[in-house]
Amino acid sequence: MGPALAHKASDEGIIAAEDAAGLDPHPLDYDYIPSATFCHPQVASFGLTEQQAKDAGHDVIVGKIPIGAVGAPVVYGDRGGMVKLVGDKQYGELLGGHIVCAKAADLIQELVNAQALEGGYGEVARTIHPHPTFAEAVMGISSPRVALLSNGEEPTKGTPELQAVHEQLAGSGGHGLNFVGNIEGTQVTESVADVVVMDGFTGNITLKLIEGVSGRTMRAIRDAAMTTTRSKLGGWLLRPAVQTLREEIDPEGPGGAYMLGLRQLGVVAHGRFTRRGFARAIEQSPGTRPGHQSPYSSCCAAASRTTVRGSADRRP
Repeated sequence: MGPALAHKASDEGIIAAEDAAGLDPHPLDYDYIPSATFCHPQVASFGLTEQQAKDAGHDVIVGKIPIGAVGAPVVYGDRGGMVKLVGDKQYGELLGGHIVCAKAADLIQELVNAQALEGGYGEVARTIHPHPTFAEAVMGISSPRVALLSNGEEPTKGTPELQAVHEQLAGSGGHGLNFVGNIEGTQVTESVADVVVMDGFTGNITLKLIEGVSGRTMRAIRDAAMTTTRSKLGGWLLRPAVQTLREEIDPEGPGGAYMLGLRQLGVVAHGRFTRRGFARAIEQSPGTRPGHQSPYSSCCAAASRTTVRGSADRRP
């Protein structure tokens, strides 16, 4: 019963031995046994395919990400492949996972473990993964929340152009999108949406405003920590927490603005970025020849090493 796989047969042997010894054998769900093909790139999967999930009556949601959009494959020069997650939108259940990349056979186990522990695709996406690693690819958001920036949450708010865009996103023009409606400027940084739709002019001003506020906040903290001996001592004690805050709000962290709607991820770095920001942009961006070693790989690794040295000298 089930696929002819060595690891399946091994587990069946354990179950048979437990049963023969009068123990209570653990159940074996044949639908969620992982399979792997050790070619190059490797191919691994478990659970249901998108079509099987639809045929089974699930309210299917699918998330896909090219492996080249993750930092580690760019650094290692092996960007060919992708990750696809199949979930149930109603219950957040992880129904299946399908991976094609150099380490697919290792990565699939993370999804199998999450499903076995009754974790959904949301739990997988929210799990913190080390960077840069191939495992980051499985944390891609299965159904990114798309919002429209306006001066009010009501559909009737904004200019006529914004109202027309809202109507399109909420209607047939937004088919397949998880459109959550309008958001205001105060909500852009509040994690209420994963993708914020706005025109280029507004987007440019928004990004620069966020950069300015984050930079001014860190300078204010540094200045306050240097006013007195007591504040310097407090600043020294708070330094790890302040460093974490800086990394969280530093606009150079993501590497720039992500351009959507392209065949592969594109990142536009700001002209005022330091070497750290450009290194992050290179890490995030696939090269120009899918499936081949990126001409940026060695550059990225060198830039990252330089960034580490430079960051050690930067004050929080």
